[in-house]
Amino acid sequence: SGPGVNAQSVLKLFSNYASGEQIDGEGIGKMSQELAIDPMTDVAMLVLLWKCGTETPGVITKEEFLRGCQSLSIETLDGLKHKLPELRQVARDFHSQDFKNFFKFVFMLSKEPGSRVLDVEDAVSLINVLLSGKVWWMDDFIKFIREKGVRALNLDQWESLLEFTKNFPEGFENFDPDGPWPVLFDEFVQW
Repeated sequence: SGPGVNAQSVLKLFSNYASGEQIDGEGIGKMSQELAIDPMTDVAMLVLLWKCGTETPGVITKEEFLRGCQSLSIETLDGLKHKLPELRQVARDFHSQDFKNFFKFVFMLSKEPGSRVLDVEDAVSLINVLLSGKVWWMDDFIKFIREKGVRALNLDQWESLLEFTKNFPEGFENFDPDGPWPVLFDEFVQW
């Protein structure tokens, strides 16, 4: 147990959503409903999964849930509700190392098990949740990858998107086509 966190209380909270030894998609949905958040559009649930160290999409094991609650110092649903602004804050500061780690976690969790790429429609949904409003050109990037017929993004492209967002918040005047960017970004700037 972490400082000030009663493991029995956390396990009681876990049992409200668990099916056996894990919380599945249905349990995550129930928790989201009780927290009054939409897990498809509210980044708070993704940050919670990251804090738990979740390894399987749509599943939180008992150990992962305990780890997440200890890391957040929570043991009740009300405690979790009070942490929602803090969870959302992680996703607001996209220049931080925490966000970079979180961004990679989201890719790894969201791709199909065993796959090295993230389906483009899943990527677009996640980009809309994670990077929406961060730069003016993001909608153009999404339009570009759809028009180009990109079917998936690999980890290098995913992580490069975050760095690209940080490096070119205003526009592409300083873009160097000989720079370290994946070809996809060279093509986007030319588009």
